[in-house]
Amino acid sequence: MVVFNSGGRTYAIVTAYNDDNVQIMDVTDPVRPAPVSATYDGSVEFATLNGPHDVAVFDSGGRIYAIVTADNDNGVQIMDVTDPARPVPVSAVSISSDGFDTLRWPNDVEVFGSGGRTYAIVTGQNDDGVQIMDITDPGRPAPVSSVFDGSGGFDALGGAEGVEVFESGDRTYAIITTVIGGIHIIIDITDPTNPTLVWPVDGAADGLSSGLYAFC
Repeated sequence: MVVFNSGGRTYAIVTAYNDDNVQIMDVTDPVRPAPVSATYDGSVEFATLNGPHDVAVFDSGGRIYAIVTADNDNGVQIMDVTDPARPVPVSAVSISSDGFDTLRWPNDVEVFGSGGRTYAIVTGQNDDGVQIMDITDPGRPAPVSSVFDGSGGFDALGGAEGVEVFESGDRTYAIITTVIGGIHIIIDITDPTNPTLVWPVDGAADGLSSGLYAFC
């Protein structure tokens, strides 16, 4: 779920996994949330909403967009939600799309900026990795980079689950949790084309995790 503003009002966009659906509601008055729209997999050219898991919102060209991960489609759907009552499909990519190789069972998504461009980072649980894509043009998402467990020094990405992005100094980082033992890793994504490992941590050994699932 994520909250955003449009036209002076406040909205929440919620993924409904078992309904293959995204619900938008008006929460301007928090004691009277009101349904605004609902978008279903397969309706009005929404092709990638089977098992929606997570959602993030971003601005581009004066419009508001949502990017939704869809577990059962192994992909993501981008929609224009500038008018929350009428979400419009903009684009969709999946593991079968050219260059996207880390989108099997995509769980979490976060959006960040770098060098004047907008990117999304997505965890691919069944690929044991992370996919970064350029979404500056929401109609043409492009693969930028991906990292996998066991490659390039990354040895703790098995079952990559949650991701959160944060800044420190002049650099941008992502912290990733996995479903295997509650392991955390931190990667530097300041250059989205070259994510680098910063901090491999076995949470159980360092007191940062009980060994249960850890979520961002």
